[in-house]
Amino acid sequence: MKKIRFVFLLLCSMTAMLSCNRNEYPGFDKMDNGAYMRFHSKGNGIKPETGDFVLVDITQRIGDSLLFDSFVDYGESVSVEIMEPSFVGDMMSGLLNMREGDSATVAFRIDSLFEKALGEPLPEYISPKTVMYVDMKLNKVLTKKEVEEEYRKEVAIMKERDDVLLSPYYSNPDYTVTDNGLIVIDIKQGNGRAVTSEDVINVNFMLSTLDGDTIIDYLEGEPFSMAYDDMALGKGFNEAVGMLKEKGEGTFVIPSSLAFDSVGVRNAILPYTSFYLVIKIDDIMTIQEYENKLDMMLEKENADNMKRLAEEPGRIADYVKSHNIAVEPTESGLYFLEQKKGDGESVFKGDIVSIHYIMYNIEDKIIESSYDSGKPMKFVLGYNEMVPGIEEAVTMMKVGGKARVIVPSQIGFGDIAIDEKLPGNSTVIFDIELVAVTR
Repeated sequence: MKKIRFVFLLLCSMTAMLSCNRNEYPGFDKMDNGAYMRFHSKGNGIKPETGDFVLVDITQRIGDSLLFDSFVDYGESVSVEIMEPSFVGDMMSGLLNMREGDSATVAFRIDSLFEKALGEPLPEYISPKTVMYVDMKLNKVLTKKEVEEEYRKEVAIMKERDDVLLSPYYSNPDYTVTDNGLIVIDIKQGNGRAVTSEDVINVNFMLSTLDGDTIIDYLEGEPFSMAYDDMALGKGFNEAVGMLKEKGEGTFVIPSSLAFDSVGVRNAILPYTSFYLVIKIDDIMTIQEYENKLDMMLEKENADNMKRLAEEPGRIADYVKSHNIAVEPTESGLYFLEQKKGDGESVFKGDIVSIHYIMYNIEDKIIESSYDSGKPMKFVLGYNEMVPGIEEAVTMMKVGGKARVIVPSQIGFGDIAIDEKLPGNSTVIFDIELVAVTR
């Protein structure tokens, strides 16, 4: 069962919104709590209350434009926690008027959603009179008491399972158990200094559950910097670090009581999860030493960025020559190479644009691709939601068209580093397919 919060549904609705001049709800009845609703079928089940969970089928739409469909996006009904309405007449207001088995539509204006629920001004490309319709079929109500009881049962099972997983580690005579319960499997002590409470440590580590699911893996590559007194990974992690010296390494089992105990981490780590930890201390620095290191790294990064910026025209010229490119750049410096002419609509400011893309650096190495996810990327043209080079390129295309564009850094990502393959002030190459336009 997928669990989804109301705020997430609100964010989903922002991905595609159309202007509409209607500010009334013909065919809808006003409920006592202010919701405008149209019931399609009536059930005879219980009504939800604040704190309950409901299993519901949901679609969100503006006119004929579908924004969200729980079955399309999740393949099943979603679980929604009933909370106090964010504004009069919102989706929660609608659900509070329904019973199990009911099917209904609630209507409300977009400006209320943005200003009262999201706390943001309405984007200028959306009419304040735009109406959103939320279709809902309420399949089941899980009362707050039922949810709490089910959660207690699940947590009890998790604790029992955790005890079973920990048992062989505690009973192994080759392992040492500290007074706090940390299990020491192996330590290879380094010859550097010990860590103190005000130090910053550079570490490589891997944290996994006792049944083998990797949670964090920084075991290879550049060390991860963190303050020793940072308790984000729990008391057991800090105790393990405190047993090692610089250049030392160790393997430990951290019981859930020294990690996230019976609480866990929402949507990430279940309650009563114990961990297997492999850790290496690369070096230990005072806070001042760490700050000096950051300053030096920043100075080097800025110098490298300025060097790349100065060399960029030459690199672009070499790329154009080596790829036999004959087109001239636009005034902004964009090279637009049409690969397939589209036969659909053109793109204008305020349109919701859907594109597929493959992004390369100037050495023709792929950085990322929207085709990997199977979903095109959407953005509203003309409102700085996309790099200027792509915005300019799509205005030169029609739906169905494909193009390759060479985007200089000043109309690309600027001095922002994407990764090691695309540092700041880098030229970026895009293969773009203009999939759809909505207005």
